[in-house]
Amino acid sequence: MQITTFADGVLSLTSDRYICKYRCFQLEHFSRQKFDEWLVVKMQTNVSCEFFEVSCGENNGNPLNETSYREHYRMPYAQAVHKQGVMERTIDDLYRPSVVVILLDSVSHSSAERRMPQTLKFLKEELNLTVFDGYAKVGLNSNPNGMAFLTGKMKEPPFGKKSDAGSNDDAKQQSIWNEYKKRGFVTFFSEDDPLHLLFDQFSSAPTDHFLGPYWTHSDSIQ
Repeated sequence: MQITTFADGVLSLTSDRYICKYRCFQLEHFSRQKFDEWLVVKMQTNVSCEFFEVSCGENNGNPLNETSYREHYRMPYAQAVHKQGVMERTIDDLYRPSVVVILLDSVSHSSAERRMPQTLKFLKEELNLTVFDGYAKVGLNSNPNGMAFLTGKMKEPPFGKKSDAGSNDDAKQQSIWNEYKKRGFVTFFSEDDPLHLLFDQFSSAPTDHFLGPYWTHSDSIQ
């Protein structure tokens, strides 16, 4: 049973059988999150933070009383919030298209054509996306390939050459999303598997909106 719903910044309870609390969290350093204090959830509660989690239990006491409270349900949430400096950076433009890059990791182009024909057809015909038919790997796994694709730098160059990619934080400054940011775009980056990342953990958010803290914490409470 879904005990809570969240839409347009409002957290709602679906039943008065439960008492709930919530707390905001954010990226502190690499995969470590910083948590605020727990707050009581009313039948409808306005929540303004980017990431938060909800904990609910039977309605028989104070949810902030750790002695008597028994948790039955926990759910993380995320929302896009206005951030200081981001909206001010954007500039008026008569034509500023949204640029979306979708990377299906751990599958080659030829394998995708054989095993995922309907997915490719949907991406091309329904979403009108451009598939990079000439894309080829330059490393053994996701990290060096992703870094080359998004930064133009080689982390694992062939033939004994030295890497010119630097650290992940160096890549953050060299990445394609940073170039878009310089041109007034609002940027976003997300990976849905916190255990097998395209990049290693960042020490700070690489883009204006970054779902790393949400996915990492979601994985820890499964």
